[in-house]
Amino acid sequence: MKKSSIIFIAIFSVNILPALDNPLVLINHDLRDGLISDLQAVELKTRVLLIPESLPDR
Repeated sequence: MKKSSIIFIAIFSVNILPALDNPLVLINHDLRDGLISDLQAVELKTRVLLIPESLPDR
């Protein structure tokens, strides 16, 4: 049982790590926290999808 839980945790960790650095996830968090407006979120999401190198550094 312990071995299967370790495997599950390892697989879950590997799958969750890329999501934490995903620009769309970060934009949604900033929008939810009130750090950016709806208009800024739309602009940033468009830039992520069309011109990713134009995003501001975080």
